Amino acid sequence: MSQETAMKDFIAILDDVMSLCCRWNRGAQITLIGGDPLLHSGFESLAEILANTPSVRIIVAGNPETLSPRMIEWLKPRIFAFQVSVDGNEQTHDWFRYSGSYRNTINRIKEASQKGLRMHVMTTVSKENVGQLVDIMHTVYDEAGAHRWAFARYVPPVGEKLDLDPLAYRNALAKVETAHLPYLKANYDPQRKDPLWYPFRNSPPNSDDNPKHCQVDGCGIGSPTLAVLPDNTVMACRRHAGSTLGKWEKKGDILQFLIFSRTMKQLRQLENIEGCKDCPYLYCCRGCRAIAYAVRGCLTDPDPTCPIL
Repeated sequence: MSQETAMKDFIAILDDVMSLCCRWNRGAQITLIGGDPLLHSGFESLAEILANTPSVRIIVAGNPETLSPRMIEWLKPRIFAFQVSVDGNEQTHDWFRYSGSYRNTINRIKEASQKGLRMHVMTTVSKENVGQLVDIMHTVYDEAGAHRWAFARYVPPVGEKLDLDPLAYRNALAKVETAHLPYLKANYDPQRKDPLWYPFRNSPPNSDDNPKHCQVDGCGIGSPTLAVLPDNTVMACRRHAGSTLGKWEKKGDILQFLIFSRTMKQLRQLENIEGCKDCPYLYCCRGCRAIAYAVRGCLTDPDPTCPIL
């Protein structure tokens, strides 16, 4: 696909998304991810188009190496936040990436934050860093000055084992919950990205409070959230290998994917999820459906890290 064609498709897909948002009286959050979006030759043109689109909140997830002082200043008036990854303490993060990456990342977060660019930090949790989450949180908030920190479990390739002990992960959640309280009181965002937070924090809900069996919390797959790949492939979740809905071709396809896609309908049939269907937390959790599919290979299999099942 040529850059000219890609730009035309980007504009057309954006128009399709925003037409639907207008129809439903909703705004949109659009996250540009890669790779590193800043390395794309058309990045500034794409970001400028988004910045001039009403009712759109833009997040860019990239690498600190390309977040230059010039780019920090260019991004500030155009995006809501820039997101980078910190995947462990210095030794662990550098093992995942390269020697010096951790310190470079922390310094760049600090520099960008001080210059007024809102900085988000994401940690991908694995057995290598599950015991380091509290230390990561303190570093990115207290030393680097990040505005938001969140984490999600690693989703392995389909068919591979998830080597993360459920009890170890639950213990990690407990430690983060306690250590995060001062930040919560200081108006930092609550920790809620992982669906397993809900059953960790809450007693089983009363079914009488949800007589229509509405999805009130938990994994967001099946909701009005989509991922669009560079070749126009649309997925219900970019981390869920079994959630491909088709390729965008024309205006109106976004609505078709959201409402009428067979795969999307299957993802919304919560009562078919093994283990979860008999759990009182069904409409508030369901675990991470991407991990369940990757490890077990079926849309309706349970999350292997769930401490309840």
